[in-house]
Amino acid sequence: MERDSLVELRRPSPAWGAGALVSAVLALVMLAVGVAQALEARRPVGEGALFLEESAAAAEVLADDPSELALRGLRNDLRIEAVSLVDARGRISASTSPTFVGAPLASPLLSSFAERGAFAAVAAPLVAPLTLDGVVEWPAGAVVYDVIHPVAEGLSVLLTYDMGELLARRSAARGISAATIELLTLGGALAVGSVALWVGRARARRLYRELRLESEYLEREAASLRAVNVELEAARTTAEEAYALAEEKNRIRSEFVLMINHELRTPLTGVVTGAELLESEAGITDPMWRDVLEGVVTDGRRLKEMIDQLLAVARIENRALFFELVPTSMNEVVERLGVAMATDVQAPGCGDIVVRTDVTSLVGLVHSLADNARTHGASEVQVACHRKLPFEPMVRSGEPPEAAVWIAVADDGPGIDPAFLPRVFEKFEKNSRSSGTGLGLHIASKIVEALEGQLLVTTSPQGSTFAVGLPLVAEMAR
Repeated sequence: MERDSLVELRRPSPAWGAGALVSAVLALVMLAVGVAQALEARRPVGEGALFLEESAAAAEVLADDPSELALRGLRNDLRIEAVSLVDARGRISASTSPTFVGAPLASPLLSSFAERGAFAAVAAPLVAPLTLDGVVEWPAGAVVYDVIHPVAEGLSVLLTYDMGELLARRSAARGISAATIELLTLGGALAVGSVALWVGRARARRLYRELRLESEYLEREAASLRAVNVELEAARTTAEEAYALAEEKNRIRSEFVLMINHELRTPLTGVVTGAELLESEAGITDPMWRDVLEGVVTDGRRLKEMIDQLLAVARIENRALFFELVPTSMNEVVERLGVAMATDVQAPGCGDIVVRTDVTSLVGLVHSLADNARTHGASEVQVACHRKLPFEPMVRSGEPPEAAVWIAVADDGPGIDPAFLPRVFEKFEKNSRSSGTGLGLHIASKIVEALEGQLLVTTSPQGSTFAVGLPLVAEMAR
C-alpha cells in the first residue's frame, strides 16, 4: 500500500490469537480442577474420615484451651451430642453432659486407646444418661458412637455421636468450598475472554480485508481522478485561453461594428436628408425622378434602421445596455404610448398602478413591436394594458417579476411559423417568408431583460400577441 494513503491499514496482531489460546488453555485447566473439586465435594463422607477429621480438629482446639467453655463451643460447632475430656486412667474429667463427669469409659477398648494416647472409634452403650442442657436425651445403655483422640500427654478428647444422625451425615455431601467457586468463576471468565478474543480477532480480520479491498479501490479511483484532474486542468486552461481569445475577438468585432456603423450612419444621414429636401423643395414633377427619390428615402431609412439595430446589438454584447428604472404611473406610460403610436391605448384598471421602468425605452420597445408586426403583414395593431396576463404564453424570455402589469401588442397578421417559434428571440433568426436582419425581437428581448421584466408571445393563424411584463413597485405589489 502506498505511503500517502488516506488511512494506513494494519493487519490484526498475532498476539490476539496467542492471548486467546493461552486464555482458553488456562480456562480449561481451571474449569477441570474446579469441576473435580466440586465432584469430590459431592461425594458422601465415610464415618472413618469424619471421625478422624472432627476429632483431630477438636484435639487441636483443646490443646490450647481445655476449658468447659471450649468444650461447649466444640459441641455446637460439630453439632454432636457431647464433647468430653478423658484422663490417662480412662475416666471422664470434664464434659458438656454433667452426668458423664467421673464416669469411666464404656468400652475397655476405648480405655486402652486412651491409656496409649491413640485414636479409636467404637459403638458402645452409655454408662450414664446423656443430658443436653439438663434434659436427659438418651438413657444409660443407649448405643452411641464414641470417638477418642489424644490431646496432650495423659489427656484425650471424647466425641459422642448419635447413631441416627451419624448415618444421615454419612450419606450427606460436603459443601463446595469458596476456593472452588472462585476457581470456577475465574475459569469461566477466562473462557469468555478467550471466546471474545477469538471473535474479536475474526471480526478484525474480516474488517481488515474489507477495508483493504476498499482502500485498494479508493486508491485506483484516486489515481483515475488525478488523471481526470490533470485532463480537466488542461481543458480549463484551454477553455480560459479560448474564452479570452473569444472575448478579445468579440471586443474587436464590436468596436469594428460601432466604427463602421458610425462611418456609415453619418453619410447615410446626409443622403437621406438630401433626398427628402429634393423631394419636398426642389419641385421635381417628373414621375420617374420622384419614384427614384422615394426609393432613396425609403431604402435609406431602412438602412438607417438596420444600422441602429446593429448598434444596439453591439451595445448589448458590450454589456452597455443600462436603463435608469424609476417609479412611474401607468397613466403616464399609457399617455406616452398613445402619443407615440397615434392611437388609443386600452388600459382598464391600470391607471393608478405604479411600475418601475424607463418610460422612453419602454415606449420605443412597444413602438418597435408594433412596427415589426406591420412589417410582417399585419394590417391592424392594438396596444392594451392588463392587470393580469390575458393569454397562455407559448414562448418566454426573461425572468418573471414577482408582481407585474402587462402591456400587450396584438396584431391580425398571419402569425409566426410554429417551426420558427422556439427561435423567435434568437439573434439573426428570422422567418423564411419575412425580410429584415432578424435582430428586432432579439433586441426587444434584451431591452425587456434590462427593464427587469419578461417578454411573452403567443401566436395563431389569426395573429400574434406579444406581452411585456413590468415589475410593480414594492408598495403596489403588497
